[in-house]
Amino acid sequence: MAGNRLQRIGSIFERMTGLLKAGAIKEQDKPLWYDVYKTFPPKHEPAFARPAVHKTIKPIFYPEDVIRGKFLKIYGSVDTYNMLKAGEKSIMQRFVEKYQEIEKSGTFLNEDEIFRATESALENEGLRFVRAAAA
Repeated sequence: MAGNRLQRIGSIFERMTGLLKAGAIKEQDKPLWYDVYKTFPPKHEPAFARPAVHKTIKPIFYPEDVIRGKFLKIYGSVDTYNMLKAGEKSIMQRFVEKYQEIEKSGTFLNEDEIFRATESALENEGLRFVRAAAA
């Protein structure tokens, strides 16, 4: 049975330094963050005993996030996306851009109308949307 690892003593950087010095981890196997941390150390060493800073963090929602959320709720995960093709946009990104374009035109009053207009505009461009099964 494994004993106490004492992970509360010393930072991850100190433990990684010890492993490198002892030869438990080879130089070529060290993590990417190690050299960055060594070059740019923090002002205050992270420690388990240091009390946490309690700040209120405001939730950040962009207008696109609301559109993407509604898109995923209605259609689910549409397809896989090849990130190696730099110029190609995902279906969701094309939907968001078209939605914002139609929204700026000001011809529709509410979100549902804009959403349906976006769907039909992209279907005219050759995309096909299948609504996800209701959960």
